[in-house]
Amino acid sequence: VDEYVIKAQVLAGGRGKGWFNNGFKGGVHLTK
Repeated sequence: VDEYVIKAQVLAGGRGKGWFNNGFKGGVHLTK
Protein backbone atom coordinates (compact mmCIF):
# COMPACT_ATOMS: atom_id res chain seq x y z
CA VAL A 1 0.00 0.00 0.00
CA ASP A 2 2.93 2.36 0.75
CA GLU A 3 4.12 2.17 -2.85
CA TYR A 4 0.69 3.23 -4.09
CA VAL A 5 0.62 6.16 -1.68
CA ILE A 6 4.07 7.30 -2.78
CA LYS A 7 3.17 6.99 -6.46
CA ALA A 8 -0.05 8.93 -5.88
CA GLN A 9 1.89 11.75 -4.21
CA VAL A 10 4.47 11.86 -7.01
CA LEU A 11 1.75 11.85 -9.67
CA ALA A 12 -0.13 14.54 -7.76
CA GLY A 13 2.53 16.99 -8.92
CA GLY A 14 5.32 19.14 -7.50
CA ARG A 15 2.96 20.40 -4.80
CA GLY A 16 3.70 17.38 -2.63
CA LYS A 17 7.35 17.45 -3.57
CA GLY A 18 7.92 20.33 -1.15
CA TRP A 19 7.05 18.39 1.99
CA PHE A 20 7.82 15.07 0.31
CA ASN A 21 11.50 15.49 1.06
CA ASN A 22 10.76 16.69 4.57
CA GLY A 23 8.16 14.28 5.94
CA PHE A 24 8.16 11.52 3.35
CA LYS A 25 11.89 10.90 3.13
CA GLY A 26 11.48 7.50 4.78
CA GLY A 27 8.70 6.55 2.40
CA VAL A 28 10.75 7.58 -0.61
CA HIS A 29 13.67 5.46 0.54
CA LEU A 30 11.35 2.53 1.19
CA THR A 31 9.88 2.71 -2.30
CA LYS A 32 13.25 3.18 -3.96
